[in-house]
Order: sequence, then structure tokens, then C-alpha cells
Amino acid sequence: MKGVASKFPSDVKKGVAHIMRYNINVEQAKMFNLRELFSGSSITMIEPGEYVKLGINGELMMSDTPFERRTNEAFVRNAKGHVMIAGLGIGLILEALKPKIESGEVIDIVVYEKYQDVIDLVGPLYEDMPLTIKCEDILEYKPVKGEKYDTLYFDIWPKVSEDNLPEMAKLHQRWKTHKNEGGWMYSWMCSHLRSERRKNYGSWW
Repeated sequence: MKGVASKFPSDVKKGVAHIMRYNINVEQAKMFNLRELFSGSSITMIEPGEYVKLGINGELMMSDTPFERRTNEAFVRNAKGHVMIAGLGIGLILEALKPKIESGEVIDIVVYEKYQDVIDLVGPLYEDMPLTIKCEDILEYKPVKGEKYDTLYFDIWPKVSEDNLPEMAKLHQRWKTHKNEGGWMYSWMCSHLRSERRKNYGSWW
């Protein structure tokens, strides 16, 4: 899965949304990875390179680091047919779906994005795709009768936290009747968070 830094040759900003390029050199990557190892985690290990990140009101929402790419690969592998995505971000997973669009494995995509400013910055980069972007907060939006998808993916959380699990459960419950038979539905990092929750508190969801 490739990054999308090349899609943003310079920083862009509109309203609450700010997309920024940044560079991680060899020494910075080494120090960051050592800190991760000493903290007992290697999940966010990084490599030197050019990256891009999205901030909303000054809060980091997502980037195209190797961690972000790895943790979205399951969705890309499983995406097929009519696809729904909650969270536009920097278009990382849209970019990864282009080969599946070209092959016909993915027919069309509907994205729900909370912030119009993000849509205005990122949406025009993907006008060549069979894509509909709707400005809605997925946590508040109620799917309409007959709204059905083969693949549903919720990617709206800026941090990997067990606190996200109740929202994930709420979304999966709300959308389960809108998944076509044989379809696939998932939330970003859901399995990892469930596993961590079980370790700490016993079974969850």
C-alpha cells in the first residue's frame, strides 16, 4: 500500500482542515522506533521518508505512515462491490482501491465525511473514481431504507484507544442490516482493540 504524499506537493489548508507534508530522516526514525520498543510497542514503527498528515482544529487525525498503511490493508483486501467508507482523511484508502476499481472488483464507493473542509481539500483529487462523498457525521447519520453495501468500513478515530470500542459497537449494530449477504464490515483496529480489552478486562463485544 503506497503513501499519498505525492498527491500534496505543498501544505494546504481550509477552515478547520490542514494537510501538511513532513519528512522523517534516518536518525529521527531510529530514535522514534527505539522509544516505541522501550515502551513495549512496535505497532507504530516508522521508516525514513516523505509523509503527509491531516490535522483538524490542530489535532492529528491521520497520516500515511507505514503504520496507517498496514492497519488499513485488511479493508483494501476485502473491499468489493458497493463500498461504504466512513472517514475521507487524506484519501489513503481511496488511492489503494484504484486497482480494484480498474479491475471491476469494486463497483462504486460512498464516503461519509464529517468535515466539509476535508471534502473540499481531498475530494477533487479523486473525481476520476466512481465516488460519492456525503458531508455527514457517521456517528449521527441514520442509514436510509434500501441503503446496502457489500463492504463497510469505519475509519474515523484519530487514536488507537479502547475508548473507541463503544462507538464501533454502536456503528456495527446500526449498519448490520445494511450489509449485503456475504459482505464484510469492520472498524479500524477493531480486532486489536478487542484483544487488548479482553486481556485487561475479560470479554468485550
